[in-house]
Amino acid sequence: MATPALASPGTGTPSARQYEAVGLGSYQGDFLEPAALNNHRDIVGRVGGQPFLWRSGEVETLAVLTMGSTGEALDISDSGHIVGASTTDGVQHAVYWKADGSVWELPGLGGPFSVARQVNERGVILGEAMDADGNWHYVRWDDRVVTDLGAFSGDVSTSGINGAGQMVGTAPFGSSRHAARWEADGTLNDLGVVAGTTMSWGNAINDHGVVVGEASNGGMGDVTVAFSADGAESSVLPVADGYSATALKINNAGLIIGQTFGGLAESNPTMWVDSVQVDPKSVGVGTPLIKDLNDNGDLIGGFGGMQTGEAYLYV
Repeated sequence: MATPALASPGTGTPSARQYEAVGLGSYQGDFLEPAALNNHRDIVGRVGGQPFLWRSGEVETLAVLTMGSTGEALDISDSGHIVGASTTDGVQHAVYWKADGSVWELPGLGGPFSVARQVNERGVILGEAMDADGNWHYVRWDDRVVTDLGAFSGDVSTSGINGAGQMVGTAPFGSSRHAARWEADGTLNDLGVVAGTTMSWGNAINDHGVVVGEASNGGMGDVTVAFSADGAESSVLPVADGYSATALKINNAGLIIGQTFGGLAESNPTMWVDSVQVDPKSVGVGTPLIKDLNDNGDLIGGFGGMQTGEAYLYV
């Protein structure tokens, strides 16, 4: 299969770029746990049970729904939309933070729990909510109006949304499950599998419609895959001998981050540029977990759970 065109980051390929680590520091004695960053290098996450925004080295905690609530910010767009969750008395609510720092609770599906996981530049939000019977559903919010995308099952999942409102995930096709892309109008596209596999998963999508994920004959992470924007081509991304891997995110310049697996418990971050695998350590990324990337190729990373050490912005 032909390889989809995946351009190098605008600042050069990782083999030519050596990253510098900027420590995110701590807040009131707790290490920051970053979740996402945007193209302005604004970072959101949680610290000491509170949602935070890190900007130019300064940390501010974000509002929660009520005094005593905890929370976490999970995504931020370039236009400043921030989404996540706020938990009160053990009940988690999907929330959206406005530019002025105020917090709005997003409507659910009649049940007590919900969470907002991703937001695009237009403010369309992807997340999950529980119905009145206790069943979890995938949902989308647009102008604070919730749309039910279907109940959780072993066959259907959603995992990402891009600036055009296209969503990526997994859906049943025939007797198997394949990586799938939903267009903004709800049209479902089968992204297929690669030679030698019978199922696939879509993990992330960029604004060009290119999807990355994995494919398998029955187990997760057998091969990593890039699916072209038109859905007509797919290709296996190279992985070092003896390892399996999954591709987790892709930026608009084509830089892909993921995780490799070897042995019973060993896992390490990895990157692909122009469909070539790169060891993050060789370019100055020294943490065992890469959480997110932006279109400039900047990264955020840290440690398992990111409560045991300082997290970093790699620029």
